Amino acid sequence: MDNATLRKAQLAQLEMAKRVKEICDANGIQYFLDGGTLLGAVRHQGFIPWDDDLDIGMLREDYDKFISIAQSALGDQYFLQTWDTDDHYWNPYAKIRKIGTIYREEGTKGVLTHNELFIDIFPFDFFPQNRMKLKIMRTKIKVYWKAITIKAGLYPWLSSTGFVKKCLSMVKNIPAILLCFLTREKIKDKYFETMTAYNRQDTIYVDEEAGSLAGKHQLPIGCFDKTVELLFENEYFKCPQGYDEILRLYYGDYMTPPPEDKRVNIHGVVEVKL
Repeated sequence: MDNATLRKAQLAQLEMAKRVKEICDANGIQYFLDGGTLLGAVRHQGFIPWDDDLDIGMLREDYDKFISIAQSALGDQYFLQTWDTDDHYWNPYAKIRKIGTIYREEGTKGVLTHNELFIDIFPFDFFPQNRMKLKIMRTKIKVYWKAITIKAGLYPWLSSTGFVKKCLSMVKNIPAILLCFLTREKIKDKYFETMTAYNRQDTIYVDEEAGSLAGKHQLPIGCFDKTVELLFENEYFKCPQGYDEILRLYYGDYMTPPPEDKRVNIHGVVEVKL
């Protein structure tokens, strides 16, 4: 994707984020910029120049409220993509897609799923402080997520190369055969039961276990007690008050951009129509 097309995509994603902001503000839903979008707000006051998506986070209670009203509030210009609205969708978080566009990623070629331009909406849940319980929880989450992915017809491990890819290609159908005895609904229920198990328990850590940073961090809930408004592309959006601690946990020395050869978009978009 050339720079001009990428910038057009970013500006279209910005308009989508503004609509999410309007819906949240009108309905008392707390949201915040997340991941690379939060980093962009702090370091660039807008998109990271090479970033090809936009991330918004919500604590689970707000996320569930948003999902319950989003499709009707968004209108027919957009499609709310979740496990419940798209049987071929595999990610355990929502995407808002812009109808009439194409933003097809390499990994979804040949999969019967919505492939329009999107922004991501991530739920944040509580996690146990005990390391063993945390490890068990994250393992179960990963297994259920991979099971849903296989049900959608995707085999992410086939991105491996060489001998590993050859071996995995030979057995790629075995998990699908084993999973034929479990319905997609049953796997979804087990995933959400596991993911939300600590949401009403005495713990101080939250995280989103669904994006590219899944399984790598625990964030103190104090970082999200309040929000501050930061400028992002000439529009103010809410961000966690503890954004500095969050970004240091995510990226380390986050104010120093990566080397030029690492400044690439990560979604492998192979077809764009805006």
